[in-house]
Amino acid sequence: MRLKILIILIISSSLFFCGRDSEKRKIKLSDQTTVINSNEQLTTTIYFEPKERRSIAVMFFQNLTGDENLQWLQKGLTEMFIRTLSQSRYLSILTSERLVEILSRLGDADSPKNINVDIAAIVAQQANAEAVLVGNISKSGDSLIINVKLKEPNQGLVLKEESVEGSGLENIMRMVDELTQRIRTDLQLTLEKAEESKTIAELTTNSLEAWRHYTIGVDYMDQILRNEAVEQFEQAVKHDSTFVTAYIRLCNGYFTLGKDREGYQTYQKLLLLKGKATQSELFKINLLETRFSNDLKKMITILNKWLQQYPEDRDAHLNIAGLYMTLLIYSIFYILTTTY
Repeated sequence: MRLKILIILIISSSLFFCGRDSEKRKIKLSDQTTVINSNEQLTTTIYFEPKERRSIAVMFFQNLTGDENLQWLQKGLTEMFIRTLSQSRYLSILTSERLVEILSRLGDADSPKNINVDIAAIVAQQANAEAVLVGNISKSGDSLIINVKLKEPNQGLVLKEESVEGSGLENIMRMVDELTQRIRTDLQLTLEKAEESKTIAELTTNSLEAWRHYTIGVDYMDQILRNEAVEQFEQAVKHDSTFVTAYIRLCNGYFTLGKDREGYQTYQKLLLLKGKATQSELFKINLLETRFSNDLKKMITILNKWLQQYPEDRDAHLNIAGLYMTLLIYSIFYILTTTY
């Protein structure tokens, strides 16, 4: 009996400690500011320690184009910047799911255009983020312009402001890639020569239609409209049969809806696309494999490695918390059925 109680205590303590927040880190600002021409932005230089991991929140973008067909870019651009910036081992980027979760508590999850400086500061505080990336997309004739500002959330200081212009929607990914490189330079991350720096197309898909369906699907998932989300992910992989990110969403969506056969078929396709997956996606694919093998030891090993490499990854924390909770429930059930 004592052994059974000890097992429960071990599992409970593991569940408790796996969800604890990592130590807060502070962004270092120089004590010098540079005043430039009156029509330019006052900026503050950011100093990052080369080996420290920093947390940044990417907010939903404002659509200032007046074009309803571009509404999906409000969250689509956010997803793109999250993906490209997440390549750096020195940056921890707030996921869009976590952003929606925080905004839901604030009552602003469905209103990206209403996100102001105060809300951005609250989001940063809730997520322990040291900087916030806010932005918008606008039009100038036939050209699209993406504007971004990197802000220090507590005082609302604009640390850096960047913009890029491109002719038409077909150049949107190139514009995101260019801005990402500028942001990395602004954050003094250009010395990471050993790190990969892939384009958004290499990381995800070169199909804008696939991206559009994927973004709409993520939006449906945030609203817990799972059937509608799965339909959009299906459309995304139809437009690009190598879109790993969409396949992972689709696979999990099928399993959530109880469509195990479709889920397993999608998982088989994922195995063929492992070479295109990011390290974080590989953890998710390998975790799916343990679903079929029922290899508990391997599952725990994968989750521990995932957390070790990406300590702020919300999915990793949710998965390991879910595992320990399941083990706890099974342990309690076992004790109750064997004791009485």
